Amino acid sequence: MSKGYEEESVKDETSENEAESDQRKPSEAGDKTINPQIVISFILLFIFAVFAIINTQEVSINFLFTDVTIPLIIVILGSFILGAVTTALTAWRSRRKKTKSSETDRA
Repeated sequence: MSKGYEEESVKDETSENEAESDQRKPSEAGDKTINPQIVISFILLFIFAVFAIINTQEVSINFLFTDVTIPLIIVILGSFILGAVTTALTAWRSRRKKTKSSETDRA
């Protein structure tokens, strides 16, 4: 009986290993598929760049105690960069919290 049990456990381990290798094959085999998120990101970046380049007229920006006149493209690029930095910091903070909580769960 123990021999049959050993054979079954070996088969189970083999099928688990095959399932893991099937999941890893595309990345390990150097699969050249294009990630749709990257394509969408480049399309949106291109649209943003065209929008920013078209809008070059001067605009007046009112701060608390002063007015500044600068090209609209600077305002657009500044807003884009500020949004990108805010998003990156938020994502980094979220990943950091998740990593710390998983580390404390392991201990």
